[in-house]
Amino acid sequence: MRNSVILAVLLIVCFYATDRIVAMILSSAEEKIFTGHRVGKVNYFFNVKDSMDILIFGSSRAVHHVDPKTFDRPTFNMGMGATHLGYAAALIATLGKKKQIVMVQIDYKTMFSPTYSGKDAIELLYKASKNNAINHFFDVNFPEEKRLSKLSRSYVYNGRVFGVIKNYMLHAEEVRINNGYEPLIPDERQKQIFKGMLAQTETKTLEIFEPIKINERYKQFIYDIKEVAAKNNNLLVFFTSPSLVKIDNRLIEMTTNFLEKEGLEYLNHTEIVNGEDPELWKDHTHLSKKGATIYSKKLASSLNVIIDKTNKEVN
Repeated sequence: MRNSVILAVLLIVCFYATDRIVAMILSSAEEKIFTGHRVGKVNYFFNVKDSMDILIFGSSRAVHHVDPKTFDRPTFNMGMGATHLGYAAALIATLGKKKQIVMVQIDYKTMFSPTYSGKDAIELLYKASKNNAINHFFDVNFPEEKRLSKLSRSYVYNGRVFGVIKNYMLHAEEVRINNGYEPLIPDERQKQIFKGMLAQTETKTLEIFEPIKINERYKQFIYDIKEVAAKNNNLLVFFTSPSLVKIDNRLIEMTTNFLEKEGLEYLNHTEIVNGEDPELWKDHTHLSKKGATIYSKKLASSLNVIIDKTNKEVN
């Protein structure tokens, strides 16, 4: 019995020590990465966010659709694939620059999903120990994840170990070059496949869950973002980016009414790019580089209209 207890204690001590050592090594490496699509891009964002006049947040339909070079002032695209509003809300919580323009891409599918939990934000848990705003975000929204991260420090790097090591060793340059924008350039084979899909299939329609209502966690993230923007006297603009998937008018109307009631600017750009030209699309929900160039100009123009209107209201 005594030997079993000693063995158990030794195993716990070994686990604790190994966990702390691994976490320390990964943390040290992570802090030095400023390239790549995940950890490096977040670090790069923290370095440049206060020098930017415009910041863009969202999912793959932000990072692949909006070219910062189109705007007439310093802009960084902090869109990230495979994330939703929770991830954006956690990053927006760290903003402190006054009178910045914050543009947030929202998605009807997630906004009206009955199952969206916001756990895409957990990808940023490794930053909680290094940033007070993100630490508070997790204390409020995901306290159970904070408890796990205290039990196992290396837990926060779950799913990111290979990326940290690879970018630490290779030091790629893609984020630096494009200010966060990642254009999609389909090859000829992909173009032909997509043309065939458009010709053979009916218009895709977004699935609707009854009763139709905005997800409560999603709604809370919008409130949180609004609060940060108000504190910093930022111009906050929500937008939906182009898609070939047909959206039920009830979703559009509910979104418009909700954001209008909250006094928030909203641009419904779902159908602003020509859906008849396959050259402008990578797939049904993502623009090609050619399509993104067209859309970015339209988005910049719409933003300028909002800026002019806001300036007139202030004066």
